Amino acid sequence: MSKIDSLTLVWDAQSGFLNGMWDLARKLTSVGSCTLCDITHRGVGERPEWTACKQTLGVPVEMRYRDGLSNELLRVADHRFPCVIAHVGSKPLLLLTPEAIEACRGNVETLRLFLSHHAARQGLQFDTSG
Repeated sequence: MSKIDSLTLVWDAQSGFLNGMWDLARKLTSVGSCTLCDITHRGVGERPEWTACKQTLGVPVEMRYRDGLSNELLRVADHRFPCVIAHVGSKPLLLLTPEAIEACRGNVETLRLFLSHHAARQGLQFDTSG
């Protein structure tokens, strides 16, 4: 099995102050909010359970807005968001699709299980030794 070096979680949101205010309004009204944002953040801060979860993965986790991706990562994501991209060496691989993230139903523990399960299905693993 190959080890995952890092993860990029890509929100279905755009960067910038006004976009952030719009996304916060959508989140507070539960209308069209990003399902990955719902798992990782509450209001304007990171969920404590997500902060703890990241520590258990054993790899760096980067959070990105969809408009901040390189062309290569846009291709890997197939322009479908939110998603999770695993980096194995210099190769990025799509780990979780929007449908898989939706199936987590806002639950951090389910996201963690899906990350491990989908990694194993692709012959990948997290380094949990450290």
